[in-house]
Amino acid sequence: MVPRLNFGLWSGAAKAEPTTAPEAKPPLDNAELSPPPIHRAVSRVKNSGRRRAWEVFNIGASAVADAKSFTATRLSRRAPADPVTNRYTPAVEAASIRAAFSEDNAWAAIRSFATPQLVEDLYAYLHLASPETVDVLFVEAFRSSLITLATRSAEVRKTLDAFPADWFEAGAIAYIYPIHFDALAQMLPLYARMGVKALELLPHLRSGGGDGGYDIIDHSTVAEELGGNEAFRRFVLAAGELGIAVLTDNVVNHVSDRHRMFQRVLRGDEAAGDFFHRMDDTRKIGTELSEDGLPHLILQHGEGPDAKISKPWHVFDFASEDDLRKVTVNGKLLKFFHTFYPFQIDLNLGNPKAWRYLVDAMGWHSNSGVLAQRFDAIPHVSKEPGTTFEDTPQTLAFEAALAAYWRMVQPKGVILPEVGRPYPIAAKHFGAAREVHGVTRNTQGDVLFGFDLQAAYRASLLTGNPKFLNQMQAKLAALGENTRWALWVGGHHDELRFDLIAALLREDGYSDEQIQAHHDDMTQKGGVEFANRGFGIRHASMRGGDAHAIAADYLTVLAGTDSIPLIYGGDEIGAENNPDFMAKAAHERYESAKKSGVDEGLTANMDARDLQRERPTAEKIERAFAERYEPLLAIQALNRLRETIPALRGSARAVDIRGDGVLAVARSPRTRGSENVLFLRNLKATPITAKVSFEELAAKLSWKSADVSRARDLLATALGDVPKASVRVTQEGLEIRLGPHDTALLSA
Repeated sequence: MVPRLNFGLWSGAAKAEPTTAPEAKPPLDNAELSPPPIHRAVSRVKNSGRRRAWEVFNIGASAVADAKSFTATRLSRRAPADPVTNRYTPAVEAASIRAAFSEDNAWAAIRSFATPQLVEDLYAYLHLASPETVDVLFVEAFRSSLITLATRSAEVRKTLDAFPADWFEAGAIAYIYPIHFDALAQMLPLYARMGVKALELLPHLRSGGGDGGYDIIDHSTVAEELGGNEAFRRFVLAAGELGIAVLTDNVVNHVSDRHRMFQRVLRGDEAAGDFFHRMDDTRKIGTELSEDGLPHLILQHGEGPDAKISKPWHVFDFASEDDLRKVTVNGKLLKFFHTFYPFQIDLNLGNPKAWRYLVDAMGWHSNSGVLAQRFDAIPHVSKEPGTTFEDTPQTLAFEAALAAYWRMVQPKGVILPEVGRPYPIAAKHFGAAREVHGVTRNTQGDVLFGFDLQAAYRASLLTGNPKFLNQMQAKLAALGENTRWALWVGGHHDELRFDLIAALLREDGYSDEQIQAHHDDMTQKGGVEFANRGFGIRHASMRGGDAHAIAADYLTVLAGTDSIPLIYGGDEIGAENNPDFMAKAAHERYESAKKSGVDEGLTANMDARDLQRERPTAEKIERAFAERYEPLLAIQALNRLRETIPALRGSARAVDIRGDGVLAVARSPRTRGSENVLFLRNLKATPITAKVSFEELAAKLSWKSADVSRARDLLATALGDVPKASVRVTQEGLEIRLGPHDTALLSA
């Protein structure tokens, strides 16, 4: 029998369990990829700590969930009696565990959703992320998983079981700022009519109101103005009935300063400060610009020869001098790091209470029927002194541990990390492929919210040159099959990263004057600069309201890229810049900051991202359908085609074409047996005649001469009266005449 450990969470003797670890399956690393950044470190931990992992697992499983001693008292701290209200009361009995798993022994119950490899991986991730607290964090993950699955309603199980494993591949994902969930449920048929198969909800939880909902007060409580937890749960189930999956934003890096733990600090409880990243010995000694032109702080931790220097990105340099929130508690000065606004305090996930708080919130969301989570600001979660506080090995390990937890409570689930760095760095957030209970997912992120693909897409739109998008797609494809990238068909809730667009143009030989001209054009169209790196601007405003060009842009993403397409709420109906909404949000932010005493620097600040953050309405979408708004019809048509044509969910390769300004992409299914298709787009506002040779068609699409003669434009049928391309066969191959911003999708 292994020695009993005191985790400070449960009392009573641990039941003896087998200590021999089941044989772990070999990792399913993609052979084309170099080892992921944390792979070697994790392997070392697993090799040296495998026995320890199983000792802790066995003891934790016994102490947490021996059915005979799994009493209401033990569950009283974290067992949700009601999955709707999420109130923790001593109401979950051992009988519910037995009923849920048909097992008297929870060690076997846990193994029903945690494979041996997942057990060892999780321990290794947490050991790398937080070696001082690894045992407690490890057991907490299984405790939360067990309670989550034991309390999942039959209704939610039925909803989740109905989705296929590849649910996120079928159509575009619409992502929106929610309105009251009962009203949003009434809008679901409109999204179904668009062909949307998934809805991502931007912040929907109780918040301080200072940053568009990203200053969360409680990760398990839906905002009252949106209907609270009960309305949210009704909405998710209603979406499931229409075959629409629900995704949510998980703000893993920080909480509002109105969070109960920070309020405890302000009331004099210094120990509660460990819930956050405390840096009492830290001071700013300077600033500098990084190679990519972004401002960075220079922070010194401690004094003397043991002092360390960190250089974190000063994301909102207009809002804080040093990103240190200073409070005096019992006569002592405490400092808490904040990556963003000073009313957003960064969580310390190595603290068991903070870790438990976050995984329990993830479990609650999964029990509401949520299938995927976007990890907001994930690169910043670990603050190791002597680093940039970004994309550190500890951060990647925490990300993998959170993903592993999600695999246990949501096997068909998906993780979407948000990463703002160039793709070689961003790609570290994928990890390696793993198969858990017949579903293959990555050890970290499955679909990346990166910005390089978006920048390349925008660079091609701005210049009329397809090379930027073609080259970036080729670079990303070389990373491997398990690397999927999200791409917005238009705009999104954050700033348009003009700094990344400028870098691509400069690398291609564009002069500073030419780049400045594009910058000025954004300003002339109502764009507002944000944080020295981008613009707040609606896509329709950037396009001057040209519906045909906007529709072509959307078709380019939906049909011409190997991406998971995202439709930001309002883009489907041509929403334009809303300066009134931006001004209103700025006032609310200032008032929120003023209540916290951190309003300095925010009095005159407009967060340009608010220019595009208004909420959707059914009336506007219905009007767009009635008026046959072309971009909306394009989204509807391509979502339907993506369901029936596997090639549109497959790879994308550039096709050599004669015709300046024409994007030509061969789309091929990931498995054989389905047809290849050719997407064409005139990126310019003038007519173009393009030609593709028989040889190129054979090389990229496996089309023979007879196939080419049967080529037909699928968009001509799908889009009805929308301007169409003209296609004919010549002695050399295909000739395609494209009007301004025309598109074609050819099938043979």
